Amino acid sequence: MIEQVRDVTVLHRPGGNDLLFAFDVIGGIGPQPGDAVHAEPEEVGYFGARVVLAELLALGATPLFLADLLTLRWQGLGERVVLGMRDLVADAGLPDLPVTGSTEENVAAIATGAGFVAVGEVAPGGMRHGFAQPGDHLYVFGRPKSAPQDAVRRGDPEIVPLVELRSVMADRHVKEALPLGSHGLAQELADLAERGLAPTDVVDLSPELLTKSGGPATALLLVVDPVWLPSAGGAPILPLGRLATIRPT
Repeated sequence: MIEQVRDVTVLHRPGGNDLLFAFDVIGGIGPQPGDAVHAEPEEVGYFGARVVLAELLALGATPLFLADLLTLRWQGLGERVVLGMRDLVADAGLPDLPVTGSTEENVAAIATGAGFVAVGEVAPGGMRHGFAQPGDHLYVFGRPKSAPQDAVRRGDPEIVPLVELRSVMADRHVKEALPLGSHGLAQELADLAERGLAPTDVVDLSPELLTKSGGPATALLLVVDPVWLPSAGGAPILPLGRLATIRPT
């Protein structure tokens, strides 16, 4: 059976672990003359791979491999994109994660197109999704940032490192981690509302924080047990409120 969970496609296999597939694409961002936003190839690979890997880690999956689909030739630009991907998996504490993919060797593209795929697995029933319930607390982990409005750079202390995400997901008191996508925090709260849950006792949020794109998964919404306490150091963690059941109107 195939199921869609957030932006991840889940293949449930009888008698085996579930396979998870995360996909993302970058277009018009890169070093080519037709690109709308300039970026070095290594950064295209680094942040493109970050999105799909973050989606898997946030669901509690064990990554199996990463793949790229590039409109660039391998020699020169393509290999530099892959170098960025390898940097990303090393920074995530997964230096042995295989990286594979394909490049365009026949046609010279004037703009960058890059697709990214991450494949992982999780034991049946082990996916970290759908566990939020009334009384749980909400935190925004990291700060949403997206190019070209923001400078999205490696090592930014406001961007959640994937190694920190892995550490958070190892905590049994963390029920769910929801990477902020292009529609920002408001979309994640709307998705919780579809489950009959809404935040209460909410801190005063700026409209910008609600609607700001999370870009390459720079920030996440955490759903945690009330006993959970943020650790000191690392990316910033903003208390948001707690969940309550939506009352019928």
